[in-house]
Amino acid sequence: MIEAEFIFAGKIIKPQGFKGEVFVALSSNSYSQFLKKKKFVFIEIKDEKIPFFIENIGISADKSTCVIKFEDIQTTEHTNQILNCKIFLEDKNLKPSKKPVSNDVYSLIGYKVVDTFHGEIGMVDTIFENTLQSILIIKFEEKEILIPIAEEIIQKIDKKNKTLFINAPKGLIELYL
Repeated sequence: MIEAEFIFAGKIIKPQGFKGEVFVALSSNSYSQFLKKKKFVFIEIKDEKIPFFIENIGISADKSTCVIKFEDIQTTEHTNQILNCKIFLEDKNLKPSKKPVSNDVYSLIGYKVVDTFHGEIGMVDTIFENTLQSILIIKFEEKEILIPIAEEIIQKIDKKNKTLFINAPKGLIELYL
């Protein structure tokens, strides 16, 4: 399969209960409707997208998160093996809902992030989108830094060097370090 056939749909954040269910942060609220119709999704493990069949799914009221029970995941030990993994949908016709900041916000995944005050703070790992605000989830060492996607924060996007320049509000980055 070619890479263009996959669309990033979310990230497995934590186990839910003790029977192999996982809590997923969706990258776009619009994916909740597609997930309910899908029999399987792809989970990226060690840079490979592996299909996992959905046994049951529950979508939150705001459609930004869901709880998924996969067929082959039965215990907390199994869920720990897929924690922090990305979930993809296979359908080139799916389009994420867009925010006014950028038409290609999902292309920022993998970009280096440089803050005006702190310098380089990590790489964009995920985009979390909900009804109020889209958020960059930046990996810094073993920590995650959450930065809202807003015109007053994002200063420049250097596509050639895959670098995102931001001016985070005072104290925001310190919360995570």
